[in-house]
Amino acid sequence: MPVKVAVRIRPLLSDSSTQLRAQSTSCVSATGSAITVSGSGGSALDGPGGASGPRSFTYDYAFGPDAAQTSVYDAAISPLLGRFVEGYNVTVLAYGQTSSGKTYTMGTDADDIAMLAQPGAGSTNTGIVPRALQWLFAWATTSDGELGAPQLRPGVDVTVSFLEVYNEDLIDLVARTQSHGVGPPIFVREDAKGNILWTGVREVRVSSAADALDLLLRGSRERQTGGTRMNEKSSRSHAIYSISLTQTRLRSSDVDGKPHEPIRLHSKLHFVDLAGSERLKKTHAVGERQREGISINTGLLALGNVISALGDPNKRGPLVHVPYRESKLTYMLRDSLGGNAQTLLIACVSAAEANTAETVNTLQYASRARNIRNRGGVNMVSMSRASPKEVEALRALVRKLKGDVSALTERLHSCEPVRDSQLIGSADLPMRAGSSARVLSSPATPSRIPSMNTAVSTAMQRRAQFAEELNALKTRNMELEAQLENTNDNYTELLLKFNDACRDIEDHQNEGFARDQKLRSREQELRRLTAHSRSESRAVSAFGEAESRPTSVADTLRRRRSEMSTCETETDSPQSVPDLPDLSRLNSLRSSTVSSRPARNDGPGADEFDAILEEYDTSVRSLEDELKSSQSAVEALR
Repeated sequence: MPVKVAVRIRPLLSDSSTQLRAQSTSCVSATGSAITVSGSGGSALDGPGGASGPRSFTYDYAFGPDAAQTSVYDAAISPLLGRFVEGYNVTVLAYGQTSSGKTYTMGTDADDIAMLAQPGAGSTNTGIVPRALQWLFAWATTSDGELGAPQLRPGVDVTVSFLEVYNEDLIDLVARTQSHGVGPPIFVREDAKGNILWTGVREVRVSSAADALDLLLRGSRERQTGGTRMNEKSSRSHAIYSISLTQTRLRSSDVDGKPHEPIRLHSKLHFVDLAGSERLKKTHAVGERQREGISINTGLLALGNVISALGDPNKRGPLVHVPYRESKLTYMLRDSLGGNAQTLLIACVSAAEANTAETVNTLQYASRARNIRNRGGVNMVSMSRASPKEVEALRALVRKLKGDVSALTERLHSCEPVRDSQLIGSADLPMRAGSSARVLSSPATPSRIPSMNTAVSTAMQRRAQFAEELNALKTRNMELEAQLENTNDNYTELLLKFNDACRDIEDHQNEGFARDQKLRSREQELRRLTAHSRSESRAVSAFGEAESRPTSVADTLRRRRSEMSTCETETDSPQSVPDLPDLSRLNSLRSSTVSSRPARNDGPGADEFDAILEEYDTSVRSLEDELKSSQSAVEALR
């Protein structure tokens, strides 16, 4: 059966003087079962294919801003209550952004519940939960003829519990109010049949709507709330108010002529008031409020992932993974989403144009939830503790004993002798009055009376023996069921520990891989630094050699310069004209000087050597020019 979806539009606030224009302009309307979103929503209104303009969504129920609480209850909730008392599990969820009217629709606000206890209080603003409680106990109770006090009908038992999920912690609001703020730890487990169990939750038996409303009021006052920029009394946790109904009835059966069989119906009704999704840039939450908002959005994201996995037509099948364990909220609601329950999702949206993007996201969220298929059925348990095979064997034994009794009766009626070895029955000896009179009037009756008494005694003893064996089998069956339940609990606990250990091992492996990667990167960096250090060492060595060489080269240049000066003096002397120095000697001198130049590097020694070499080249070139001119003059003198 599909999940039902209802959309309710919150009206704009009456005091528009404190709002911006975009916050006082409506952009959402309801027509029949369709919701239309218009306005300047920008990319939020872009449909499939990039088409822009007003968008329309269709749901099972659509309630406009003027819809009253009574209309919502009569149209969407009342049919589910009828299924609840028939033995079906029912879940009602309220989803939407913060300050969209979820708590008001559900009726879990402490102030609104307190007003119901006042005499003469109207019921116009009464939410879903109080109305459902009043209807349920009106159906389950009956008036005492003498005192007129209402009491539960025979075979009907009602218990309630109230939980909240605050920062991924499960808190029992009923136990918290009764134990001065301290409650037992709560665990969510799965039994052998796949049903989700909440262990540690305190369930209180109630017999009237006033008792149930009192627990709802006290739990609502203990619920975590706080003020933000968008809502002065914002719910900071997800609340689940649960009602368990147990009914004992007689079901007619024609097996072996048995007129009725006792059965037990056990159904649950969950009212889930989800905390509103938030955008930090709108709520301006900081500190603890900011952490709460992040936790709320994380839980709603996990719920959205579950809805997307269940609502995708391409991902349906037994092998599809549904991430129920991503959060405690989704794990607790496993039976409500894709399980054994009839579920209604009430999506509350804001009509303000400033919230167009959040409204479209909520409507898309609700559309995906509408594609989920649950497998709802009546939760019926037979009162017989024996297994089907044992029941069939006992019924066969009863039929055999009835045949033996009939055969014994016929033989007594015909006054035939009956041997003890022929008696295999174990039922009473049902003889009619007429047949017993004929048997007693027979001449052979006095002699057969002792044997008949012995046969009857034997049959009675065998009947008592079979009754003891039946009781022993029932007791043994109960013990085995208790052992099986304990084994299932131990297996579930071990499985959870095993999963945790696997996660820890995986985390350690990931940490080891990360450490190995970091060590490899550091080793590569060390190798690079070592190579760079070696290159720098070689450069320093070369630089040291370059620093030592310029001094010797400078001395050589000075010596060569002195020799050239001597040559110039001898050339300029008019008394004697010696032979001019050979230019090849100067060229060889320059070549030897260049060969003594140190290797090229970026140190200051190389720069000094280049400057000296350049000065030397300039001097040599000028000397060559002077020698050439002097040679010409000498030739002329000669």
